[in-house]
Amino acid sequence: MSIVKSSKGQDKRLIEGYSYRRASKSQRIWRCSRNDCAGRVTFDGDQYNKITEPVHAPNPEATISAEFKSKTT
Repeated sequence: MSIVKSSKGQDKRLIEGYSYRRASKSQRIWRCSRNDCAGRVTFDGDQYNKITEPVHAPNPEATISAEFKSKTT
């Protein structure tokens, strides 16, 4: 689990091959980065709970790529 910046400068959380963006200004609820997915997670400190499972397969290559891009910028 890591936090990286999106291409628009917003925080993204990378968890188990999925990427999540904030659902609101709150740091607690995050939603899947794909617009057609209803996946949501909540955070309590470093622990997370899935509210809704993502409807698509995980993409570990995309999360590795996002981590690499955030380290080079």
